Amino acid sequence: MPKHYSPIEKARAYQMVQDGYNYSQVEQKLGINRKTVRLLVRKYNKDKIFTRKKGSGRKKSYTARDSRKLKRMIKSGACETAVDIQRSLDENELKCDSLPTIRRILHSKGLNGRVKVKKPLLNGWNKKRRLVFAKRYKNWTVNDWKKVLFSDETKIRRCGSDGRVYIWREINEKISERTSKPTVKQMKEDFIIWSCFGYKDVGYAVKLNSTMNAKMYQNVLSMELEENIKWCLEEHDQSSMIFQQDNAPCHKAGDMMNWFEERGITVLDFPAQSPDLNPIENLWSIVKRNLSKNRKIYNKKDLWEAFQEEWNKLGGDLTKKLISSMPKRIQAVIDARGGPTQY
Repeated sequence: MPKHYSPIEKARAYQMVQDGYNYSQVEQKLGINRKTVRLLVRKYNKDKIFTRKKGSGRKKSYTARDSRKLKRMIKSGACETAVDIQRSLDENELKCDSLPTIRRILHSKGLNGRVKVKKPLLNGWNKKRRLVFAKRYKNWTVNDWKKVLFSDETKIRRCGSDGRVYIWREINEKISERTSKPTVKQMKEDFIIWSCFGYKDVGYAVKLNSTMNAKMYQNVLSMELEENIKWCLEEHDQSSMIFQQDNAPCHKAGDMMNWFEERGITVLDFPAQSPDLNPIENLWSIVKRNLSKNRKIYNKKDLWEAFQEEWNKLGGDLTKKLISSMPKRIQAVIDARGGPTQY
């Protein structure tokens, strides 16, 4: 790609030629190629300017109106990719017809290609419930959220995500451990984890060997909840603790709700399809990402020990930061009118 010189650099080179320096000497002094010096001298003698003439260069194949229309096609959801736009050119009568041009226009409008972020499917009822929840707690401060014990279950598996993984490699580089992703025919090395966290720390992790049901959930809470409250919440918050759980059938079963009521435990009325309002999802994500980098996991025993090691590294400043993010998460739901947020 040719280097562009400023008008000052061009004027300095031209003056040196006028002072008797040859092109090679100018190149040595200023670092401008002698052929370039010859061209700029010839150009100045003809046009009497060191800047580009207005209107010089290839004319654009599109207008400002076209570029605005392309951006509108993306932002409105009518098209998702440059290929989609190209296929609809005849219908919309745009002058730009090549993919590079379309991509260049989109870049100039501040749009960049990215992988779609996965978010839970939200119907009208979900959005309404999320908005009601957010408005109910919009005035809660961080001190209010310190009283909440967030809980959840997740599946931990040996080989991490089943999704697409990208890697930088040379064109003819051979397949190796670095450039490949291990797969197994039957994914038996996995289990379900239940845990919780509060402002002070993460809770104890409980390994489940089967899918959670109401009876198992009641047993887990009977054995673990009291100790987790003491460990995760500050002393002055334990008596006024609020328990958060999602809307899984085993959590909302009649026997479970009676169990909470008998023990005087306040359960947060949490909206469905709202992992962005449960910051424990961030903890799961960190642990799973770290486990996916661990190549010393060969069986379920190794996986459980590795999980415990990664889980116990969390807590402290991280849990405080996540709890402190709750007012912003609530406001984000209100701003999105119950729709998906960046969390």
